[in-house]
Amino acid sequence: MKMLRVALVVITEKGYILAAKRNHNRVFGDYWEFPGGKIEVGETPQQAVIRELHEEFGDRIEVKQPVLPPFTFTYEYATIEFNVFYAKLLTHHYVLTAASSYRWFRPNELKNLNWPPANQKIIEQIVRQL
Repeated sequence: MKMLRVALVVITEKGYILAAKRNHNRVFGDYWEFPGGKIEVGETPQQAVIRELHEEFGDRIEVKQPVLPPFTFTYEYATIEFNVFYAKLLTHHYVLTAASSYRWFRPNELKNLNWPPANQKIIEQIVRQL
């Protein structure tokens, strides 16, 4: 089975968390997600999310502490290692290239959204911590 490594960020601002809605033509189309993406060869997870946020939103971020230790989740098409960090936006451009929309949510609102299954572990941790 294919193994992928991804890095995601939970961007917080004034008690809210940024979530993006995936384009409908992608895997898990129209589901909500935390910004981020694949870790390229030679990148650290932190470098990957900085690059991904610039590519997907046109924004710069400050990467902070991990939300939880890295974990894996197996889907039908691959096993994915998730590296998830809190982050702060340094700019606010929101140029959407991989998502159809974005929105700010309170932590307790996250559990009511349609997320890919692996994200449930992340959401539970966020609600406990924030």
